[in-house]
Amino acid sequence: MSNLSDKIITVFLDKQVLILKDTEISFSLVAQGFQCYTDEVRQHAQSLSPALFQLSINKDKSMTIRVDPTIDICGAFLSGRCHNTVKSCDKLHLCREFGHCTIQNCRYPHDFNRGQNRNIVEQMNCQNIDSKLLVQLIRLKKS
Repeated sequence: MSNLSDKIITVFLDKQVLILKDTEISFSLVAQGFQCYTDEVRQHAQSLSPALFQLSINKDKSMTIRVDPTIDICGAFLSGRCHNTVKSCDKLHLCREFGHCTIQNCRYPHDFNRGQNRNIVEQMNCQNIDSKLLVQLIRLKKS
């Protein structure tokens, strides 16, 4: 995990929270030994808004970053009820066990490298986010 966006997402996942201030994220990353300034956190959060985060500026000039992805996983896909053949689906089509599937030659998608999934993550400016982290963040919001 080398990019700052992945590291920011990991802070939310490690803490299992949906709302953090930019300073809290920066402090968490510094505590992990990663040199990171609050301005860098803001810049990366802004680049992922509104696809993954909603942002607000507080009276003390800090930024609140709220996990609220507009990118989503299609719940109807695995049951064969997705309308994708009639009207284009704007949600990710993934294996239920994405990230830890043990089925050899599983017929369900396990990446964002092609087709609909690739188009969706590119449209949302999330193509440089680790796919497992992205799915975990979406699932965190749903839990």
